[in-house]
Amino acid sequence: MPTGLRQIFRYALLLATAGTIAAAAASPPPGKPTGKFYVAAVHGSAEVYAKDGSIHALKLKDVYVAEDTEIVTGPDSSVTLVFSNSTSMTCADDTRMHILQFSQQPLKPDVTDLEEESSSSQMQVFIDRGKVSVTTPNLAAGSSCTCFTAQGQIAIRDVQAVLDVRPSETIVSMLSGNATARTETLDGGVHLQQGQQVIMSNQLSGQPEPIQVQPIPTVQLAQLADFAAQTNMARKTVYFAPVTVAAASSTLTGSGTAVAAKTKSADNSASTSTGSVFDENSTPPPSQDLQPLQLVPASLPVQFVASPARIDG
Repeated sequence: MPTGLRQIFRYALLLATAGTIAAAAASPPPGKPTGKFYVAAVHGSAEVYAKDGSIHALKLKDVYVAEDTEIVTGPDSSVTLVFSNSTSMTCADDTRMHILQFSQQPLKPDVTDLEEESSSSQMQVFIDRGKVSVTTPNLAAGSSCTCFTAQGQIAIRDVQAVLDVRPSETIVSMLSGNATARTETLDGGVHLQQGQQVIMSNQLSGQPEPIQVQPIPTVQLAQLADFAAQTNMARKTVYFAPVTVAAASSTLTGSGTAVAAKTKSADNSASTSTGSVFDENSTPPPSQDLQPLQLVPASLPVQFVASPARIDG
């Protein structure tokens, strides 16, 4: 079976597994926030296929739970998303991207530096087709950001990168930072640095390893840099602040009575319960809701709609 088909079947299996996990745990673990994205810019038509099966047209300043959603853009369209860990992504025209996973640890309450990730996170996306610009902050220890395509996967770190996903190949251009590209038959992967481009193609029987690394062609560099710069600019227009949501008192599994976790009263004085958050019969700690706060008006420059046909290979 060709590599591309194997990757697609693995992707389908991953989606099925993710669906089973989501059904078993509809909410994040106690104390952890639900990762979200904010629509920082939209041009033309863009839709989100939500986890509950509903479809919504994306509008400026919309906020959605990110995990297990699918983003689709139409012809001559684009949308820029800023995630609650300060990662941003721009989907150019005719792009389909599925956010397989986006989970975060609780955010720090005093985040002021948008160049640093507000809490460690795990992100996995599958890009079925199209062009996606990805910009991350300086990721925290333990964080990961992985992009899957039919040809392989790219683990990125503190980057500005553009992924161009076509039916027979994936082209990754590294404008800053570093990444590791892997295909099914290249377990160790290829390490990429600033200014490099990797081309991963569908493997044909008897052909050598379908991955090659080269400098980013000069004719592509300016357009790619403009595309990535808009994504990075959007990342600096908004940040997410944690809003504590008190856990409701309820009786948990076991014979004990639910015990309230440490809280603060209206006058900001601390009150401590007699139990521990690790006790079998204690109430889970409060969870965080994430609220986007706009730093400047979201009036970004006119979006550059990147199409594979417009960039010479």
